[in-house]
Amino acid sequence: MEVQRPLRAKERYGPQKIEKIIEKGISKYYFEDAMIKIIWLPDVSNFSFIINNKTDYSIRLIWDEAAFVDENGFTHRVTHSGVKYIDRNNPQPPSVIIRKGNLADFIVPTDYIEWKSGYYGGGWDIKPLLPKTKKGSIKAIVNEFKKYLNKTFQVLLPLQIEGVTNDYIFTFKIDKIKIEGRDITQIERQGAETRGYKKKALLITKKEVVEKIKGKTVGDIETLLGIPDFSSKNSEGKTTSLGYKLQDGSITIFFDDKGVVNDWMTNP
Repeated sequence: MEVQRPLRAKERYGPQKIEKIIEKGISKYYFEDAMIKIIWLPDVSNFSFIINNKTDYSIRLIWDEAAFVDENGFTHRVTHSGVKYIDRNNPQPPSVIIRKGNLADFIVPTDYIEWKSGYYGGGWDIKPLLPKTKKGSIKAIVNEFKKYLNKTFQVLLPLQIEGVTNDYIFTFKIDKIKIEGRDITQIERQGAETRGYKKKALLITKKEVVEKIKGKTVGDIETLLGIPDFSSKNSEGKTTSLGYKLQDGSITIFFDDKGVVNDWMTNP
């Protein structure tokens, strides 16, 4: 994460401290100077944050001037906690953070929220800020997700203190993408290294494969046998089975919810 502040904020509130911490697989981004301390928790649906006012004066967060900049550089008006979706495009009063106080909130681009009608009525739908796991082959998913690699998102928070508004711009860079626990660059590299494995799989017997796959993960199987002849996924996008043609027939390998082999079926 990078943070831009006006020159007057740099001069008055001194050096900044930025830190990224991963707790239980969740990335948290910390920023601190003499005016505020803020913790960001980016998610696929919104950017949550907790901000602490370190000063002896109240801070006003000017929502009508706040913004979200997507991965393509387009700027979006935002809404936040406490605002009804139907009122998202109306003027929004500032949030006041009292001296030494905290504010927990989140932001969502207003144009990412839309009403969708259905057979049994309708409901609000929120377009994800970050890509979600999709169905399809590993190759197709990698091709879809890798376009986000090294892209940036930005959040502008206008913070007003003693009548002076300071625009804090927080920039988040996607420097790593994982699919089923594996880094996308690793998947691509393994794919390049194992493209010849289809031919190799045709030289392996069913007995040899069965002896090697017990307790293995999806990644282990793809490393061992390469790109499958077919695969299937559940509604969450997790691989449930892989199929390979072998020297003396074929095999379908099944995986549990953790992506570990739990069964297989061989065919002539």
